This record gives sequence, structure tokens and C-alpha cells, in this order.
Amino acid sequence: MPGSKTFIIKFFIFCVPVVAALSIYTCYWYRDNKYQDSINGREIYWAIKKSAKHKKVKKLLIGDSIGQQLFDNRKYNDSIYSLACNQAISCVGFYELLKSFTDTNRDSLPEQVILVTHPLSLQNNLDQVYTFHYFLKPFYCAPYKQYFSETVNSQIEKVPFYYLSQFPFIKISNWSPDYRPENAYNPKYLSPITVEYITRIKNLCDNLHIPFAIVAPPVSDVHRNNITQNTQAIMNEAAKMNMQAEFAFYLHSIKYMDNALYGDEMHFHDPEKVDVNYIKTLTP
Repeated sequence: MPGSKTFIIKFFIFCVPVVAALSIYTCYWYRDNKYQDSINGREIYWAIKKSAKHKKVKKLLIGDSIGQQLFDNRKYNDSIYSLACNQAISCVGFYELLKSFTDTNRDSLPEQVILVTHPLSLQNNLDQVYTFHYFLKPFYCAPYKQYFSETVNSQIEKVPFYYLSQFPFIKISNWSPDYRPENAYNPKYLSPITVEYITRIKNLCDNLHIPFAIVAPPVSDVHRNNITQNTQAIMNEAAKMNMQAEFAFYLHSIKYMDNALYGDEMHFHDPEKVDVNYIKTLTP
């Protein structure tokens, strides 16, 4: 029919420049990884780049966004070398960063590895709305996938459109599916993925003879009762991992601060005013 042919021609004429523009846009930002400096979660990509550098350090820090607030991974590049970035990468991501750094620096290993993480971050089981953008986009690719366990792959496959995470146009954007699972794992303490990958972190450090510690950033007082009430349950989980000493130190050294200092229940209004000298003396 003449009308349908006219529509198809007009549609084709419209699509060609749109596709061309999107292709040029994608190539510009994807080439040389330009998007990594402007995208949400750019601190993750910066941590990945730092993890591949050859560097002699005393204390290597991995951890979540509160660790990143206190030990900005763009600023702490000397004796304290920070790869802290975002809880959304989970303990899987923390392990990947540590593995990358120790593989690169096998001839000059850090004197200590410290996981700086809020207790709530240890609940991440890769079942968050953030998983697609903050974990899959940077890590669902070589060389990281080889270290994914069956549990991790099973969780990934529950994320809608997980297989699109490496498409260049998707990867350079801030788009992610609205993933809010009804039956998300919501533990009071440690998620299965946390248990599995903190164990891997500890084993990696032990095999390389690097002392390992878990340290909490200062925690809002609103969490005091919950953490106190669940201390024994957390220690029971730690016993199964043979990490009683690490978690006893972690829990008993938590410093609680007034909730007015926090912008939400975890992050500081002004992290520059928080004393971070404790990291130098608090670790065993």
C-alpha cells in the first residue's frame, strides 16, 4: 500500500540519523573509557584502575562508600592506599580489587589489608537495585568473571537484562533496570555472598602472609541497639568461617557517633571533619 510504503520510508529516514548520532555518541564516550570519569559510580572505575598499578604500600584499604568518604581513593595513594568505593559492588567486588592489586604487586605486597565497611554493607547479597549499574557494568567481564562462584552467577541471573550490562551504549549510560526483588535476602547480619567472599579475602591474605583486619567506620548511634543485639549471631557466623578474631575486633571496636553528623543513616554530612587517625592505631 502506498501509505505504508511512505511511512516506512519516513521512518527509515528518521532512524538513520538517530542511529548514526547514537553510534557517534557511544564511540566517543566508550573509546578510551571516557565515560568512567563522568558516570555514576566513577569511584568504582577509579578503584579498578588503581588496583592494577604497581605500588608499594603499607596499608591497602578496600571497602564501601563510607570507607570512601573517609579515605577518598583519589587522595589516599601513599602508605595508606585506598581502593574503597561503594557497597554495591559487594564483597565480591572487594575481593576482585584485592586480587587485582596483589596479582600486580606480587613482588611487593602490602604490609596489611584492611576492609573498611559499615555493618549494613555486609548484608549485600547482589540483590539490590544498584547491582546492575554498580556491580555488573564494571565487573561482569574479563578478567573478573572467572572468580564468580555459582552463588554469584545465580544471583546475577536474577537481575533483569543482566546480559545487556556490557553493551557499550548501556555501559556508558546511567541506565539500569528497576530491580527490586520481592524476596530479596535481608539478613540481620551477614549475607551468604558476604560469608563466601570475606572468607576468600581472608584466605587470599593468609596465603600471601598479609595480615588482614576488618574495621568499621564510625557508625551512627541509631544502629547501636541492633548491632549490640545481634553481636552473638554475627559471632556465630564468624565461627563458621573461622574468623572469630577478625569479627570480635570489628564489633568491639565500633565507634558510635551522634546521628546529627550523618546525612542518612550511614553517610556523613561532612566527612572532612571526621577524625580518621583511628585507622592508624585501631588495627591489630
